[in-house]
Amino acid sequence: MATLVANQPQTAEHSVRQFAASSGGQAALLGLLTLSALAIHGYHPYSEDGGIYLAAAEHALHPQLFPHLPQFADAHVTCVFFSRIMAGIATLTHLSLTWVFFLAYIVSLYLTLASLHLILQRCMRSSAARWCSLLIFTVTMTAPVAGTSIITVDPYITSRSLSLPLVLFAIAESLRLQPRWLRIALLLLAGGLLHPLVAACGVFLIALTLAFRDSRRYAMAGILGFALLTALVVHRLAPPESAAYHQAVLSRPYWFLTQWSWDEIFGVIAPPIVLLALDRFRPAYLTGTCSDFVRALCLGGAAVVALNLIFAHPDSGNHLVASLQPLRFFTFLYIFMTLALGSLLSLLRSKVPAIVLCAALAGLMFCVQRSTYPSTAHLELPGRPLSNDWQNVFLWVRDNTPKDALFAMDADYNDISGEDTHLFRSIALRDALPDYSKDGGIAAVKPSIAGQWADGIRLQHGLDNMDDAERIARMKPAGVTWVILSPTASTRLDCPYLYKGIRVCRIP
Repeated sequence: MATLVANQPQTAEHSVRQFAASSGGQAALLGLLTLSALAIHGYHPYSEDGGIYLAAAEHALHPQLFPHLPQFADAHVTCVFFSRIMAGIATLTHLSLTWVFFLAYIVSLYLTLASLHLILQRCMRSSAARWCSLLIFTVTMTAPVAGTSIITVDPYITSRSLSLPLVLFAIAESLRLQPRWLRIALLLLAGGLLHPLVAACGVFLIALTLAFRDSRRYAMAGILGFALLTALVVHRLAPPESAAYHQAVLSRPYWFLTQWSWDEIFGVIAPPIVLLALDRFRPAYLTGTCSDFVRALCLGGAAVVALNLIFAHPDSGNHLVASLQPLRFFTFLYIFMTLALGSLLSLLRSKVPAIVLCAALAGLMFCVQRSTYPSTAHLELPGRPLSNDWQNVFLWVRDNTPKDALFAMDADYNDISGEDTHLFRSIALRDALPDYSKDGGIAAVKPSIAGQWADGIRLQHGLDNMDDAERIARMKPAGVTWVILSPTASTRLDCPYLYKGIRVCRIP
């Protein structure tokens, strides 16, 4: 009897391991991690870049929207293919775009975790190490990538959300002893159609990894030389820049390492140090493939830092290399650093410290997300009423103003307390003069609309602090028919809607 009791924990643990090793068990665990990520990090489809892509998909589905400035509704270079896909799915399934975006977000989370699990199978022998890695990644996936203004996994859906797992699947395939090149090519092509910059970083990483695996130093030198030559050619052939485009570029300080703060610089230095230290004191569960992959990541990171320092300067003659954002490569470094550190939990004899750490990190990341969106529901699920005051104002605009209306707001309305970076176009489905933050990002990668962006910023700067005469004098010649004023503004304009101090007013 004593022997039977003693063997029961071993039997239970063995059953758990068998379940985790089976394909059905892996799918179930990945699904559980997906739902955990959603619960911890939330979902905000109208925020930041998510709002840009949602507005682009709405425009693809309803071309009559945004008749005045359509170039700001879908001008982002990665919007075209993605928005057509989302609009096509909505048409075929008869689902609303909010449901299509939400389901696509869930799929993107699952695919990201599944692709990382495949990479870990090539890099780690221990199943426990792999699942510890994925668990830590799941609870920290909305961490920022140094000073790049990129989040490892966004709490909303964009083209990058789907491009990243496709590229990660290609990387996992390249780590096989006998890679299937056609599959890699198709995955990279699909990822490139969704987001060319993510796919380009993936191609660079795969090439370096293969060169390390085969110990081909000439190949490594050739890859790095090709990257340098490509950047030089791009820099030399870049067209002249207008003053407006230069202004848009300078609104993106995260493009330039020389403008980063010390802690952001540390965020570039730390990942290679952590990964090289792990490679130096290699735990037994790490494979030789992992060592090649780590070295390729670190060499690639050093290369993109060098390219940025050489070609990306605020006072440079042109900023084409900076606009390609080579430092996006650090997304892969951050992902694998997180996975590598997470795997160390498997070395602990007791599971209690690992559980406590995971719970603490999950709680911390949940609090960070709540502080990022303090005036908005944590989960903005389809069919639920909008919770944010500004969102409700934008919703009134959608339901009560003409579709050909042109709106104006303070150029920095995204920074107003309580607005929580929700984009007007994605909710109101109405045209608006460009804002400083998100439309500035679009103008910075599409020089042809930089002049319109600069004009819009000039017209709206300090809109809340103007008197009505100045508002009318600025807005009327620009064709603006409505303005939205924050609670701090004073006005005698005709304002048919007032909510929590936010006014929607007609321009006479």
